[in-house]
Amino acid sequence: TTDLLVKGTTYGYNITPTYSGTGSGSTNPVLSDNTFTISQGTLRVGRSNVVGATNITIGSDQTIGAFEFEAKGESITVTALTLTITSTTAAAAGAGVNAFRSIRLVDENGTSVAGPSDTAAGGVSVAFTNSFTIPTGMHIYKVVGNLDTSAGWLTNDTILAALTPSSNITARGDVTNLTISATPSASVSTATQTIKTANITVSKNSDPANKSVITNATNQLAGSWTFDATNSGE
Repeated sequence: TTDLLVKGTTYGYNITPTYSGTGSGSTNPVLSDNTFTISQGTLRVGRSNVVGATNITIGSDQTIGAFEFEAKGESITVTALTLTITSTTAAAAGAGVNAFRSIRLVDENGTSVAGPSDTAAGGVSVAFTNSFTIPTGMHIYKVVGNLDTSAGWLTNDTILAALTPSSNITARGDVTNLTISATPSASVSTATQTIKTANITVSKNSDPANKSVITNATNQLAGSWTFDATNSGE
């Protein structure tokens, strides 16, 4: 028997084909194609340099850092994600004050996809339980939140966000509907931000120097100063 019906074009007789090469055999089926295994997609999380180490201030809508999420094979829906917010302030170390409020993940379009959620009083973990979908490819998600003004922040305190993807993310593939274990199994953290109060330094430039000018001169430079906000958090 054969799965192919072959007929000669000259005499019109049916022909039983012979099989050879890779995948051929002496028993049915005598010719097999390559084997393909259906598997779920993958999700990798890493630090994003979109938000580098810089100064931030105490108050609302502060960008704490950013992660890159790379989905391969299929779009992936995250159903739960837990972040750890690490800081040098005593409040975040367990002083009983909720130092971090309205923490959320924001995508490239500025849309909040997870949160807002608060840490517990004196706590450092924030859990997101609302689902969001990561399309295939690389996507950046910023961690944005409020630094409570009553939390005892000090100038030069530092803050960052971290997670261990393999244990802090619950996800499934949108096509296969299979559970996906995010990688890596090690902790991934954002760049460190430094808390700074509003500050500006004004200094006189050397130009123009003391000199004589002509009466009725136009566009005469009378003075020059530098305004420096390098050490300001806003």
